[in-house]
Amino acid sequence: MLTVSLIPCARVSLALPCSKKQAVPFTRFTGGIGRHAQLKQRKVPGSKGAWPQKATKVILDLVVNAEANADMRGLDVEDLSVVHTQANRASPTRRRTYRAHGRIGPYMARPAHCEMVLAKSAELVKKGPGGEKKQLKLTKKRAAQLRIQAGGGETA
Repeated sequence: MLTVSLIPCARVSLALPCSKKQAVPFTRFTGGIGRHAQLKQRKVPGSKGAWPQKATKVILDLVVNAEANADMRGLDVEDLSVVHTQANRASPTRRRTYRAHGRIGPYMARPAHCEMVLAKSAELVKKGPGGEKKQLKLTKKRAAQLRIQAGGGETA
């Protein structure tokens, strides 16, 4: 979900779904997702998307926490960018709910482990003036094909 690399931009882009100013496109699990006109502007297939406020708030809290950790270590927050994000399924917490006629049913939560790695933004390096092409390594078969196309070969 997080496609913005710089921390201040990430905070802004994560705050937009919470205030319902920008919808998040859903392309994978679209079974019960509704269609919204906001997503026509972003050319989302089927205009399917939503405003996942609960999940966005969790990720926003993670960004704020990472920003505070970087500030505590003396790093410049403006230069940091999100390099890696990952969410893994955690073991479910099992509780029980009491049903009618003395029955007991499962009441489980499906938590997740979220991780985020920040790093200093790399400066772009321009290519040098002597940009030479590397010689491609050809197989014998491909070299023969190129010789035939060029009209070469053994002379009699």
